[in-house]
Amino acid sequence: MTKQRWNDADQWIWSEQITHEPLVSTEDFQQVQAIRAGRGRCGNEVITHKPHPTHRRYTLRGVLFCGYCDRRMQRNWNNGQPCYRCRYPAEYALANKVDHPKTVYLRETDVLPDLDRWPAREFGGSRRDKTIRLLAAYGQPETDVAAEAARRRVAECDQKLARRRAALEAGADPVLVAQRMAETQAQRVAAEANLRQRGDRRRMTREEIDVMVTAIGDLAQVFSEADPNDKADAHAQIGLRPAYQPRKS
Repeated sequence: MTKQRWNDADQWIWSEQITHEPLVSTEDFQQVQAIRAGRGRCGNEVITHKPHPTHRRYTLRGVLFCGYCDRRMQRNWNNGQPCYRCRYPAEYALANKVDHPKTVYLRETDVLPDLDRWPAREFGGSRRDKTIRLLAAYGQPETDVAAEAARRRVAECDQKLARRRAALEAGADPVLVAQRMAETQAQRVAAEANLRQRGDRRRMTREEIDVMVTAIGDLAQVFSEADPNDKADAHAQIGLRPAYQPRKS
């Protein structure tokens, strides 16, 4: 990987003859370099800069959506705490036929505690078995006929390859067997490529769902006590997509 970097000043190459009219004098150039090296100090005079804003933590950054318009809510720091809002001008709501308040506003502290308790509540205790049944019944994809056919084709090719290896060991013509094996292997590769293209949407077994739910339940406590930045990354990785829609008065 090629990386471009500035050479150190002592490695610069200077032309002995001036070929172009300089934009600035050598003295001005050196003075600017000294200012930059001093990070805002010019001679005895200190150049002050505006302080950089402190890093603000938004645990639900990028994953919280407005329940009215399905747009991602914007971050908004207010009264020393993270908040989220969705502004929707009245003319846009009228044009798009969306019954949307002018501003939807939510404080993170109003939703985060309950959201942290959600994994432990849904994947543990008395609700655990019910969650497994729901995932087994509704959370699985429908059977992909083409994918099932590709999987059967791969299994058939494996059986043919095993039989032809046995025939080769039994003394069959090696040239003929090698030709048949090459054809079968090509068919297997094509079936595997078709399977990868469609994605492996095999239905999970109840035992696999049970292991997954147990893991989620064990992580619930750790997740609720995690650093806000780590928690925000975890929300994005697991595909969390909460939507906020306040009740109308």
